[in-house]
Amino acid sequence: MKRWGSWEKKRDSKPKSTELGSYFKGGWPERHLEIYFPSQHTPHFPWKAYEWQGEVEDEVPEVVQTLCHVTHKKEFDKICELNPGSYTLKFNKKKGKSGYEKNDGSPLGYTFTAADGIKTPPDERSEYKYVDSSTDLLPGSYLWWSIDNSIQNKPHRSQYGSVAIYGRIEHLFEHYQKSLPRDPLTGKLPKIELRIGGTLRYKFEICYVIIVCKEKEPMLPYDKYPVWPEGRKIHFDLKDAFLFIDPIKVKNIKRAKHDDSWSHHVFGFHFPDDQHHMICPKSCFKEKETIHDNYMCIKKRPEVPGGKWLCPDIITNNSQKKREMSNNSLDDERESKRQRCDDEEM
Repeated sequence: MKRWGSWEKKRDSKPKSTELGSYFKGGWPERHLEIYFPSQHTPHFPWKAYEWQGEVEDEVPEVVQTLCHVTHKKEFDKICELNPGSYTLKFNKKKGKSGYEKNDGSPLGYTFTAADGIKTPPDERSEYKYVDSSTDLLPGSYLWWSIDNSIQNKPHRSQYGSVAIYGRIEHLFEHYQKSLPRDPLTGKLPKIELRIGGTLRYKFEICYVIIVCKEKEPMLPYDKYPVWPEGRKIHFDLKDAFLFIDPIKVKNIKRAKHDDSWSHHVFGFHFPDDQHHMICPKSCFKEKETIHDNYMCIKKRPEVPGGKWLCPDIITNNSQKKREMSNNSLDDERESKRQRCDDEEM
């Protein structure tokens, strides 16, 4: 039987509905797991509290200026087709990882959420609930944007896709608010606010989620999704339309000495269902190819059942080549038939 560290394939082929913190400790570097800590931004491991003090090598504060949304070329083409002159982006559900296996038998990943939040520091007895691919990890649907203030001047490396759409944070807030339904009585747009969406903990990555939503969104109760302090800097006009936001700052850990962990903040723009779109005009937003290849892509899938795992861009290119070859073959066949007809007429 194959092993990944102390982690056996048989043991994790189907997680139990609830696992203890001790379940995650063995073989953590070899695993592909997603652990959700709700309500706060915290760098916890699932089996212990993480102390940055004395560990941090590079902590970098920055003012959030530019956000980017990354996707693959096929999806990007769809984004551009719906409304000429704009990028039309669809909101999607955030569900648990599907847990299916790669060709070598290693699991692609599973999702768990801290059962009691983070009321107490985690230890090996802390409980975590398994979240399968049919279950929402966060309520509603989301459009994800990450921070990259230097994207205009430097290459953008991404494991999520080959094309980045980017714009200033104030333009994102303005056009997100415009995408929301107006109040049927007053005709006003709803005010927007920023909430703490919790923390997603991966092998080395620590992702602090900031939810952008309409004020008093009923799907996001304040006791579970409290207001992010920096979010109190948003200003509106007398008709509740977004005006501007004072500079907001985040601190990200580039690398911790002992485990190479790193952290970043992501903005999840919220809508109650997954049938919603946000229109981002090209007058305010730009596009750029990223540094991305099959090796770093985390959205690989088999081209055919049981086949090799490939980046979606490679699968799209292969499909286009097959169609071109098929069309060329049909053209050759038609030309051959025409030649035969001409020969018979002579």
